[in-house]
Amino acid sequence: SVPGRVEEPDRVHQKEIKIKKEYNLTHEQVKSMMKYVNKSRNNDYNLYHYNCTTFAVESVKAAGQTAPSGSKYGICFPNVLYKELYQNSKKDKRIIVEPFDTKPHSETGRLTDVMHGDETE
Repeated sequence: SVPGRVEEPDRVHQKEIKIKKEYNLTHEQVKSMMKYVNKSRNNDYNLYHYNCTTFAVESVKAAGQTAPSGSKYGICFPNVLYKELYQNSKKDKRIIVEPFDTKPHSETGRLTDVMHGDETE
């Protein structure tokens, strides 16, 4: 376990964000979420029990919203959350996927999204 901390705003990872889900929150929902954030701000982080993905998912739930689980075998993981959001992005317009670097497919020559294996237009 390591000491956790909340960066407000988190400018370090800002350019790394490749997927996000937007929520419209009422003032009361924001207050509820911030109550959770402030209560959890100094929790110890542990890969298996409480990590940054757990914090994000639980923050959304504290705001009274439905959050993706982001978990596998009962443990929250960033890649599992990402995959879940990506898979739902086609049907949920609140999920925004930033394109990854593309490279030409070895056989077709068409540009392919390296992360997802999708051909781009």
